[in-house]
Amino acid sequence: MLKQNLRWVLYLSFMGFLTCSRSIPDKVTCFPVQTQSDDLSILYADAANQYFQDNLSEQVTPFPLDWYFYAMNPDSLNSVHYVGSFLKKIGMNRFIAIQRMQDESNSESPVYRLSCFDLSQMDLMFEAEFATLAQFQKSVILATRPITGSFDVVGNGDEIFNMPLSRDYAKARWTYLRRDYEQADSTFRHMEEMNSDVWPMQKLSAGIKSEIEKRENTSFSKLNPFYLEAETKLQAAIKTDSTNWLAFRNLIQIKLVQQRFNDAQMLLKHLLHLKPNDVEGLYYTSFLNEERIKSLGYKNKHALLKKITELDPAWVDAYLVLGSDAYFRNDPRKAIDYYNKLLELNPNSIDGLMALGRVYLVKNEFMKLIPVYEKVLAINPNYADAYYNLGIAYYNNEKVDLAKQFFQKSIELANHENSYLYLGFIYAKEGNTQKAVEYYRDRIELKSGIEDPFAEEARKQLIKLLYGYEKE
Repeated sequence: MLKQNLRWVLYLSFMGFLTCSRSIPDKVTCFPVQTQSDDLSILYADAANQYFQDNLSEQVTPFPLDWYFYAMNPDSLNSVHYVGSFLKKIGMNRFIAIQRMQDESNSESPVYRLSCFDLSQMDLMFEAEFATLAQFQKSVILATRPITGSFDVVGNGDEIFNMPLSRDYAKARWTYLRRDYEQADSTFRHMEEMNSDVWPMQKLSAGIKSEIEKRENTSFSKLNPFYLEAETKLQAAIKTDSTNWLAFRNLIQIKLVQQRFNDAQMLLKHLLHLKPNDVEGLYYTSFLNEERIKSLGYKNKHALLKKITELDPAWVDAYLVLGSDAYFRNDPRKAIDYYNKLLELNPNSIDGLMALGRVYLVKNEFMKLIPVYEKVLAINPNYADAYYNLGIAYYNNEKVDLAKQFFQKSIELANHENSYLYLGFIYAKEGNTQKAVEYYRDRIELKSGIEDPFAEEARKQLIKLLYGYEKE
């Protein structure tokens, strides 16, 4: 008992010293160190982060899971060491881990451990176990006591936890954070059917549906029934509560998908008034043109994206856009810097690896390109674009047998149209006219639109092969 009291005194003294000595608020987050997607620890972590936002925003800078979860390696999320190292890398000062205790005999009433770490040395500063909402609330308040100076613990836990405590909700939240929106939407739809009155689920479900629709290659019809239904619900939510920033954010997504940029700009103005540092809202602002971005108080798109990375060093989408913009400004070195920054956060990011590889491809740096795309295939052996780009690399290094294998694999996986053109090149050089003609014709048949330079090149090569000259 004496040892525990001494440890608590040292904890209060050390954390109090940190609080007084830092002029910049500590960055704090609560993370669910879990192994199963339906583990309730993710809901406890969400509740703690919301508590930080609602009650401690003047003392700390809280980081919600949405800000950094997707940047993390999904295979390492059950490791406290990995999570702590990642959070330290993005500038976090304090990290509260919530982890289910392995006790299968009590699966109906699981016990969780809450651990508070100071990330400067990865020191464990506080630890407690809880099995009820009241115990959870007490643990969170005790873990943050040096920040608040409050020694009062009252209530039954409802004050800090106001969301559904269900495994379905936990699974939906987990898949949402991993951007598996289709699965998350399916789970939320099922939950809505079971209990349509649970408003937090409806809000989050609307956001998920918006995300799904935004990523589909479908018509941007402004009369799409889904958009009309979602707009009605979200506008009603805003009318009921004009501070409902999540409803604003979800409605902004719909307006952007509909290409109603005037409406999106107006809604973004309201959202950023409510939450000036809402990273996701700022990211949606970058979808507007430069004039609209300036009207919202930012010099240009580049400055806006830099602001996002300053607020949240783990917002990977910003690095991708910054890299893409640098690439199109003919600054490949800067593009590589941004993509490498993303890969420092998550070395297994396929988006980051593919983007980096494309820069090397354009620069004809094939020896640098090859290991990048080989890593992509080690992560996802069915990624057709990686096979195609490796085919180009080996083709330009005159390793045509390897190139042929990769081009054929990209066709097998996704009927990659431009692989037909390169296979035509290879077989023509080998003197196999019949094969070359087949592949050139296949590429011409896959022509997309009026302007398709690859199909046009296949046509020219086919004419040259059949008639011995190039025909315009």
